[in-house]
Amino acid sequence: MLVTIFAQQSQYTLAYALIFAIVFLGFLVVCIPRPRKRTYKSAEEEKKFLKKAEIDKLKAKKKKARDKKNKKRNKARKKAMKNQ
Repeated sequence: MLVTIFAQQSQYTLAYALIFAIVFLGFLVVCIPRPRKRTYKSAEEEKKFLKKAEIDKLKAKKKKARDKKNKKRNKARKKAMKNQ
């Protein structure tokens, strides 16, 4: 008798978990927007955006190289200070 009650209780728990999962997935589908392709008003704006994106990419690349160089320099300074 006790085993039967326990089995029913675990089935209820699993059923509630399944219902919660379905409701949660439905919430995700309905409430979270899909990424959309960016739209431009004109071809000139699109060119301007692409040019800005390219410039930002170059700036990021230069910053990464500069940071790498500074990290290497700082590491050499620490090593020189340690050896003195």
